[in-house]
Amino acid sequence: MAKPIRIAGLLRRTPIARAASNVLRAVLLDLLEKIPEARGGDSKKGIHDLRVAVKRFREAFRLFRPVL
Repeated sequence: MAKPIRIAGLLRRTPIARAASNVLRAVLLDLLEKIPEARGGDSKKGIHDLRVAVKRFREAFRLFRPVL
């Protein structure tokens, strides 16, 4: 199972534009970290983790699209 992503500086009172920036940055960095493991060989876990990271990025982008 993919591990949750910790997002620094995200509070209830965080302005939506700042929250979008923080979340998108965090999920994009997570996605980029998964690429070497997915490309590195026969690791089904690496491919799975990359797919989860792509889905997280896509959903975060969809969620914040109205404020971008």
